Amino acid sequence: MNVSVFGLGYVGCITSGCLIEQGNFVVGVDIDNNKVNMINHGESTVVERGISEYIRKGIKNNLIEATTSESDAVKKSDIAIICVGTPGTEQGHLDMKNIYSVVEKIAKILSEKNDFYIIIVRSTVMPGTFSNIVEIIEKISNKKCGDDFNVFIMPEFLREGNAIHDFYNPPYTLVGYDQMEGIHIVEELFSFLSAPLIRVDVKIVELIKLISNSYHALKVSFANEIGRVCKKLDIDSQLLMELFKDDKLLNISSKYFNPGFSFGGSCLPKDLNAFNSIANNYTVEDLTAASQLFLTVASSSMISAVALDIPVILYDFTQINYIDRYQYTRSVKRVFNLESMKIAVKNILLNVDVRKKTIKMQRHRIKPFAILDGKCTERNASVIMSYLSE
Repeated sequence: MNVSVFGLGYVGCITSGCLIEQGNFVVGVDIDNNKVNMINHGESTVVERGISEYIRKGIKNNLIEATTSESDAVKKSDIAIICVGTPGTEQGHLDMKNIYSVVEKIAKILSEKNDFYIIIVRSTVMPGTFSNIVEIIEKISNKKCGDDFNVFIMPEFLREGNAIHDFYNPPYTLVGYDQMEGIHIVEELFSFLSAPLIRVDVKIVELIKLISNSYHALKVSFANEIGRVCKKLDIDSQLLMELFKDDKLLNISSKYFNPGFSFGGSCLPKDLNAFNSIANNYTVEDLTAASQLFLTVASSSMISAVALDIPVILYDFTQINYIDRYQYTRSVKRVFNLESMKIAVKNILLNVDVRKKTIKMQRHRIKPFAILDGKCTERNASVIMSYLSE
């Protein structure tokens, strides 16, 4: 198939390399001339094991080229895959201007293109993006979704360092759309993936990536706070959390994840208070945030708040320091219980100044001493919090 990939950053480069490895022809598009030149010279734009070989092989076999011209890319392709960045804003939302800019340019070209065209969005998006894209294309191109083109939302779940493996072996392949036209082409394009395509409501597909990364942030926060207590008690936190993870029936499972009423009963409140009292006795500060949040998420009240517009409980978290790309500490007061998911819960265990020393994130994100410092996880958690705070 002939595919154009908009955005030659991390997701775009991996997507391009894996598609050409399957024999597809790819036209990569980027506004950065350096990235375009790198691809055209057989070089990867990102550092990822195996991807450079894919790009070099693609250039040798004339299966990939790169350009700054959106017009050339659309005219040479039947499918456009949008992989441009959606960085976080100061308000916590995702900045969607890159996506809408690309969509507007595609729409103008589609007004002169007679063939049916498919647009697949793999960038992380805000709720409502699908409807906005369809509206923009129909308005500019004077064409009808379902008749002349179709839009599909397909979130990706790639981890840096394991991106090629994750591309071929996703936990699931979700696709959101309103019209059926062209879905067989999308299924054929991604038929080599280990997980078959699953159709999901567009609104759910738009939110799943944000929810997933918010939960990863939560796991880092929870494990770190357990580690703080263990350090005070002279307990091996790594061994403790390994045992914790061995419980696949309750601890690492789908239990307690159905949205509904908040947690209660005879055990959870009592044991949570007991654990907090242990932390207080050993002067471990600021434990409440992640431990309260962990049980709150287990009862899924935060998902209820997003999906059903149900208010969530407020806690008074104070002096919670966290790590992000722009600011290293902040005091948080009277925030929603998802505030600690915005983050990298604080440099809590080792009191390491992340501006001077880098700590590698532990695999699976649920081991103590892991500090959340990933662009996607931090940004997506921030988006969820910004929604709840409005």
